[in-house]
Amino acid sequence: MENLFIAGFLLMFIGGAFEGIFSFPLKYTHQWAWENTWGAGSLMALLLLPWPLSILLLPDLSEIYGSVSPGIIILAVLFGIGWGAGGIFFGKG
Repeated sequence: MENLFIAGFLLMFIGGAFEGIFSFPLKYTHQWAWENTWGAGSLMALLLLPWPLSILLLPDLSEIYGSVSPGIIILAVLFGIGWGAGGIFFGKG
């Protein structure tokens, strides 16, 4: 139980550090439009990082997706589209 507490605390600390340094690349992209910076960050955070990590850390990834009903996957995709649209509209706002 103590190991889980330490792991949770470390994950929380790492997440907080990443949240704190999210704007660091903006220092080097000041000539870009905000849409380009937002797009590059979204591409990295939503496509280029999660899939390789999932494949690396979950050796049975295809079995995991195979065990989920198609309705649940469709709902996850729809909610993901809604989340993405909300992020775009927030950025535009």
